[in-house]
Amino acid sequence: MTIALVTPVFSQAIWKLGVDGSFGTAARWNPASVPNQFDNVVIKKEGHYKVSIASDYTINNLTIGNSATYSQGVTLEVSHSVLQVNGGKILNTGVIQLDKIGGATDSSLLIGGDTTLTGGGSYGGLYLGGPSGGGASSIGTVPGFAGTATFKIINNLIGGSGQIGDANMKIVNQGQIDAWGGVLTLDTGANAIINGGELSAGPSATLKIESTLSNSGNVEAGVGGTITMLSNVINS
Repeated sequence: MTIALVTPVFSQAIWKLGVDGSFGTAARWNPASVPNQFDNVVIKKEGHYKVSIASDYTINNLTIGNSATYSQGVTLEVSHSVLQVNGGKILNTGVIQLDKIGGATDSSLLIGGDTTLTGGGSYGGLYLGGPSGGGASSIGTVPGFAGTATFKIINNLIGGSGQIGDANMKIVNQGQIDAWGGVLTLDTGANAIINGGELSAGPSATLKIESTLSNSGNVEAGVGGTITMLSNVINS
């Protein structure tokens, strides 16, 4: 008996116009269908606008943002929902905003394998709890994920409050992770957190690092900020 292996075919789902709208509205996309796990989502039309997610969605890869003329002009707001990215690539020169709504179902970004967040420079940011922090949003692996998924941050900012990591994640930071608006926890269980970028805490905020930190970058609390180390630090 011969077993045929089927290779998934991935398509692009492109946001059509530079205007506000719901991620779940098929007419906003080209082709006119709500993106799914076989789609590479592209939200790049020039302008200042927000694409809102209010239900759980799974996609392959994500590209968001536009030129420096519209710095942080595009916002993808995930409210009271889960966005799952399985393909391993998040190219962000806009804003990805994980808002806190309350309760046990605060917004989450889940990764389905090794994933790189890149593309930002001074323009891109992924904000937990909204742009001012104050939330309990999270970044983690897909429930039931077997093994360890590396979440690599390159030239991008993750800021706010909530949690990054779980027992199946390894964090490699070559960008900036900044606590503001409350407590931001980095917890990857027995997996080390590797920092070659910057870990910081803003005024009245706490960055809590619960796993071993392998550090060749900067770790700095600003005025009124606190960094709490709850495991070993290996400096190189």
